[in-house]
Amino acid sequence: MGKMSNNTVVGKNFRNIRNKCGLTMRQVADHLNVEPAHIFLCEIGCQSFSADIIERASNLFGCRTSYITENDAEYVPIFIFSKDTSIEELNAVAHINRIYLNLQLLDRILIS
Repeated sequence: MGKMSNNTVVGKNFRNIRNKCGLTMRQVADHLNVEPAHIFLCEIGCQSFSADIIERASNLFGCRTSYITENDAEYVPIFIFSKDTSIEELNAVAHINRIYLNLQLLDRILIS
């Protein structure tokens, strides 16, 4: 079997993480201010996510960007959302996750 393209790896990782979080394409698209079709096309590897989208999605998912862009490690969600989670709630969780991720980064910097 041939090597998967970077778009395919990123799309597959993105979809797996999104599903583990219990998020629909619509919820993620609304949070990222893109069309659900863009999420779909990126998840199947036909289009690329921008660096900004990957960063904002990682804040929503509560993971480092490398969990999306590489075959980093097994992702364990911090939050599991329901289909009824509002855009306001998603935005609030993304802000909280960003603080958490920045604290983790500072911790890694201080340890090294």
